[in-house]
Amino acid sequence: METNEYILPIEGIWNIMDNKYKALVVIGKEARRIFQVNPQSSDNPVVLAIQRFVNGEIVHEEAEE
Repeated sequence: METNEYILPIEGIWNIMDNKYKALVVIGKEARRIFQVNPQSSDNPVVLAIQRFVNGEIVHEEAEE
């Protein structure tokens, strides 16, 4: 029996970006982009976006407040 279990380093997100809500917005936008590029993919776009974020593959700019 095949299972789709993912081990995601969620704690790594908080080390990359202080504001976890902004981090989730960045991840969400990347997941949407991934899905739009290849909607037929069997990979979960949210999982891919989180992995890319943790690996530093997503370029994001934090606006000064």
